[in-house]
Amino acid sequence: MDLFQSKLTKSEWESIEVPVDLNEKQVLQMIVDGYNDLNISRNNTLSLLGFLKINYEENIEKYIFDNYFLSIIKEHDKKYNLQIDTEPHYNEKNKIKKTDIMRIEQNKSRNLHKENIFEFILLELSYKMLRYISKDSHRWLYYYYTLYHIVKYPIYLTNKIVANYVNTILNKYENQINLIAMIAKSYDYIEKNEYILTHSNIELYQHQKQIYSVFKTKRDTPKLVLYIAPTATGKTLTPLGLSQEYKVIFVCAARHVGIALAKSAISVGKKVAFGFGSCCAEVF
Repeated sequence: MDLFQSKLTKSEWESIEVPVDLNEKQVLQMIVDGYNDLNISRNNTLSLLGFLKINYEENIEKYIFDNYFLSIIKEHDKKYNLQIDTEPHYNEKNKIKKTDIMRIEQNKSRNLHKENIFEFILLELSYKMLRYISKDSHRWLYYYYTLYHIVKYPIYLTNKIVANYVNTILNKYENQINLIAMIAKSYDYIEKNEYILTHSNIELYQHQKQIYSVFKTKRDTPKLVLYIAPTATGKTLTPLGLSQEYKVIFVCAARHVGIALAKSAISVGKKVAFGFGSCCAEVF
């Protein structure tokens, strides 16, 4: 076995010391934390209340609904004759703190990135669905399918009134679903659905759960494991989780794969070392 490789170049050293971006780091940290919690599930999409960082109170939720979302729903109702409840929900008898009102109003006056706030995403999808229904276009099924799934996502502090509105709309048009049209477009509506992919929960792959379980069982018993999984499903990154309890020696014929793993390890605070130029396999 020829394991000889030249030492890392300056550019390679510098590349592994550059941290990965925030989204990738969150995935890496989930893989690490998943070793001790196989059912770990995280979602980086923010609700408006989560974005504002205000503690939950029922009347705060109602105040936010009336000030941010009610006007949008009224517009939907007026344009598409939905005949749904569009009355304000905030109860002024149970007033919320002035500091919370100030924070809510300050953010209202700014340019919120609504495309990143979960409730605004739900309402935008609802509007598009209603628009295509009014045009008698099968395209509305794409938005129905999307809403049906993402409204169930466990986004922290999702506004319940907005979620109820979305479910009301879904129930209203449930009987109009054309299954043949849905199946004909299943690749676009289901497999390539960007909303479902973007806002879905981040979880371990099943093969990662299995290999973590193997190494957490009978820890003192030596194991020989054949680890096979589809391409691009996190096989190379799995050692990050195993390193929570074990020291890992990673041997790879592809130099760039090892360097990429090292960069990921450094990004989540794992110590790494390299062994190049060995004269024989026994050194390892």
